[in-house]
Amino acid sequence: MTSQRLSVCLIYHLEKLHKLSEESQVKFGEEQQDKLITYKAKFDTIAEYVDLAPFLDKEDLFCISRADLRWQRLRQHSQHVITQRPDLVRKKYEEFMIRVAAGQVVISLAHAEEHPVKKKVIYGLYTMYYALFQKHAVRKAEASYAKPNIEVAQTLWNLVDSWIVKNFMNLMIPNVRLNKVIFLPKTASHVLDKSPKVRSNFSPFSTEGTENTVKVRVLSSSALPCFNQDLTASKLLTCCLPGSESDHSVLYQTLVIHIHGGGFISMSSASHQVYTRKWVNALNLPIISVDYRLAPEHPFPAALDDVWQVYNWLLVNSKEQLGIEPSKVILVGDSAGGNLALTLTYKALQAGVKVPDGIVLGYPAVNLSRRNFTDSLLFTLEDLIVPHTFLKLCLSSYIQDPDLDADSNPYLSPLAIPDEDLQRFPSVRMLVGSSDPLHDDCWRFLEKLLNNQVDAYLKVYEGAVHGCLNLCFKGGIKESNQLVDQMGDWISELLNK
Repeated sequence: MTSQRLSVCLIYHLEKLHKLSEESQVKFGEEQQDKLITYKAKFDTIAEYVDLAPFLDKEDLFCISRADLRWQRLRQHSQHVITQRPDLVRKKYEEFMIRVAAGQVVISLAHAEEHPVKKKVIYGLYTMYYALFQKHAVRKAEASYAKPNIEVAQTLWNLVDSWIVKNFMNLMIPNVRLNKVIFLPKTASHVLDKSPKVRSNFSPFSTEGTENTVKVRVLSSSALPCFNQDLTASKLLTCCLPGSESDHSVLYQTLVIHIHGGGFISMSSASHQVYTRKWVNALNLPIISVDYRLAPEHPFPAALDDVWQVYNWLLVNSKEQLGIEPSKVILVGDSAGGNLALTLTYKALQAGVKVPDGIVLGYPAVNLSRRNFTDSLLFTLEDLIVPHTFLKLCLSSYIQDPDLDADSNPYLSPLAIPDEDLQRFPSVRMLVGSSDPLHDDCWRFLEKLLNNQVDAYLKVYEGAVHGCLNLCFKGGIKESNQLVDQMGDWISELLNK
C-alpha cells in the first residue's frame, strides 16, 4: 500500500522530468524552466522517501489491511465525516490554495526588491496579474517553493498578522468583550531541568514585555476582575496587586489554554483569533492564548519552555490575578501547537505538577523525525500552503541541534512518549483532514493512546487540508466552521466531564 503509492508517485515525476528534458531540446523558456525546477525538487523529496520506505515496520498501522482487527478497533473510536458534496469541498480548498499561491508569488517578488516604491508597485500590479492568470501563479509558486526561503515562508504564513489583513479580518470575525495582551513572568525552572522548581509566591504580570516574560492574549466574552476597560495601561497592573480595591471574586472555575500553530516558525495568538474568538463567545469562557518564541531565531526548546512557564504561572496566579480558578484545565492546540500541548502534558507528568484535565487537538504534529515517511506526506508535493520544502524547513529551523533525536525524544515527538507516561494522560480529542500531511500520524497516535487505555477519539474530515481551522472567516471556506464547532464542543465536553 505505502510502497505502491510511493512507486506511482516516483514514476509520475520521472515521466514529467523526462518529458521536460525532451521539450528542452526544442525550446526551453521560462515556463519549462519553472517546471523543471519544481519537478526536480519533488523528485528529490520522493528520492528521500524511497530511502526511508523500506525500513517501515511491516506491523505499522499503514502496512496492514484495513480489515485487520486493529483498524476495526480504531474505527470504534473515530468518525470519518463526509459532507453531502465532498467533491465540492475539495474544490473549494483547491481554489483557496491557488489564491494562497498567488499571494506567495507576489511576496517572493516583493521580498527580492529593496526599493520601497518598487515593492509597492510589485504588490499592486502582480496581485492583479496573478488574480487573473492563476495557472501562472501556481507555476511560479511551485518553482519558488523548490528553493525555500525562511523569510518568505514566515511572511506568507504571517499574512493574517499584517496590519492590512488584521484590520480586514476584524470585519469578518466576531468581536469579544475583552482582548488584552499581557506578559507573564517566568516563575519556573527551565523546562528541561531535571529538578524543576516553581515559585509559588505572588508574581504579577505586566503590560510590557521583557526578556524574562512570555506574551499571552486574554480573550473573554465578559469582563474579568483585573481588567477594567476604563483603566489606563499604567493602572492595569495596580488593579491586580494585593490590597487593591478591585473585585477579586472568581468568575470562572475553568482554565482554557490555547497554543497556536505555524510550523514553529510563524503566526501568533492574533492570527488564530478567527476561531478562538468563536470559542470564547460560544462557550462563554475566557481563553489564554500563548505567543511563544519562534524558530529559527529561537529553536527547540524555547517554544516548549515558554508554554511551560505560562502553564506554571497560571496554575499559581490565575485565580488571584485574572479571576480564573484553574479547577479544570484544558489544553487546545493545532499543528505545532498540538505538539506543544502534548509535550507540555508530558512535562507536567514528569515534574509532578497538575496535569491538564483534557487535551483538544487540531491536526497535531506528533512526529518530528526527519526520517519519517508515511503516505499522507505525499500530499505536501501538491500542497500550496504546506509544501514539502516548507515542511523540511520548519523541522530544520526548530530542531537545530544535530544531537537531538526526534525519533526517541518525547519532548520533540509525542509519538515517542513512553507508555507508562501515556497511561496517565487525560482524555484526548483530535481532528484532521483526509488531505492533511499529518493525517497518518494522527491515526498512529490514536492507536498508541488507546493501547494505553486513554480516553481518545479522532474525527477525519473528508477533503480538509492542513490549517483549515484558520479558514472559517466570512469569505473563507464555510465547511471549516464544522471543525471549529467540533473542537468547541469537545472543550465543553471535557470541561464538564
